Amino acid sequence: MEIIITTIIGLLTGGIGAAIVNGIFAMRKNKAESEKTKSDTNRVSSDAWKEFAEKMEKRQEALDAELVKTRSEAKQDREELNKTKRTLNRWGKRIVYLTNGIEILVNQIIEEGKQPCWSPDEWNPDQEEVN
Repeated sequence: MEIIITTIIGLLTGGIGAAIVNGIFAMRKNKAESEKTKSDTNRVSSDAWKEFAEKMEKRQEALDAELVKTRSEAKQDREELNKTKRTLNRWGKRIVYLTNGIEILVNQIIEEGKQPCWSPDEWNPDQEEVN
């Protein structure tokens, strides 16, 4: 009878010991799988962020190139505008010079006692013309 009890106790203790050992190994396996899953998730997340960052970097490079082009065009436009302003200023001075000359000639004709066949009309450069 003692042998049977010892055998039963041995089987129960052995079964409990085996269950504990199996439980420990199962926990370690689950923990390793969990770590692997975390690692895979982190890697996928990291890859996604890396891809996103690369796309944003390419987009930034394209925007920088477009900005350089736009600034160059704006510089050319300013230079052309300044040239046009200088040309208009020279034309304005020439018109004033010629208009003064016309007035002098018309006054000379009138002083000689003659009536000019043409004389300039009054003009205001600030007034808009109506078509």
